[in-house]
Amino acid sequence: MSTLLKELHNLIPSYSNLFHWSDENSQATNLCFEDPVNVDIAPFYFSEFYHRRETEVCYTFPELLRRYRGVITLQHFVKNDLKEFYKHDYYNLIFRPISNHHCLYATLHENDRPVGLLALGRAQCDLEFTPQEHERLERISPYITHGLTTADGLQTGWIDGDEAGLIIMGKRGHLVHLSERGRKLLFMASYPKISPLTINFKHHDFATSARLIQLCANLRAVFEGNERALPPVWHHQNAWGRFCFRAYWLDKVNHSHSSAIGITVTHQIPLAVKLVRLQETLFTSQKQLELGLLLISGKSYFKIAKQLCQNEATIIAQSKRLYHTLRTRTREEFMTKLRSL
Repeated sequence: MSTLLKELHNLIPSYSNLFHWSDENSQATNLCFEDPVNVDIAPFYFSEFYHRRETEVCYTFPELLRRYRGVITLQHFVKNDLKEFYKHDYYNLIFRPISNHHCLYATLHENDRPVGLLALGRAQCDLEFTPQEHERLERISPYITHGLTTADGLQTGWIDGDEAGLIIMGKRGHLVHLSERGRKLLFMASYPKISPLTINFKHHDFATSARLIQLCANLRAVFEGNERALPPVWHHQNAWGRFCFRAYWLDKVNHSHSSAIGITVTHQIPLAVKLVRLQETLFTSQKQLELGLLLISGKSYFKIAKQLCQNEATIIAQSKRLYHTLRTRTREEFMTKLRSL
């Protein structure tokens, strides 16, 4: 979902996007967002406004999903006049901090079952969404719904994505500083579900804190020459993807007891996502992309041939031509080269 929210900017420019998942009763069950400020805004919304003060000026999340199908605007969201909404705390404490003055929503349903709500936002200084952009979102909404309800997942190998942050710890493992992106990624790593049932605005800790302390201990053990020391690296996977934490000394010369420890956290993406992003430069057809995705999934040539209704010799020949596009000869070399691009 994080990749989808990012790629949507290429189709419909916006300040930030987010997606609310829904259960069969139209209740919010999870939230994926782009803007790091939502680390504070999301818990505040669920604690103070969800099914509470939002009802003063807007339809609730369940009411919105039950009332509308397809693409709507903020005008459909509010009960009365937009001017009154802009004066309300709901706008000024929730919408305004995340620069959602102009909004475009897609209510997603699979038959009669609600799937969720996709929200695109623009700041007050931006232009409103155009009818053409409204139509674009309408056209792709069925494909998003299909992907959310039928996808088996793309966990077939991971590579570093574009989003990374910094965490600074004291030598003994106490938290000193979090960059904006570091805080967001640590929040996502700690909470695979962001909903009224999992988040407490008044008290939400990072569930990964103990592992960060262990990373600091591993780094100290390596520096002290402990032969049994584990590498100061930790990979964590949950519903948001895979996160790579790496610890290192901020002062490379003086590793004293006062030296701080830096931990970089990188949000990793499935290799298949990287392949799709490179499709315009690597592939001449949709069939080549489909073959590439099957190859990196680890399936044998025999299984790929069966799935594509071709014989195995044809699949092997097509695969070799695909490997050649990256100047490689084998599947392993192809995947290695793909990770380096």
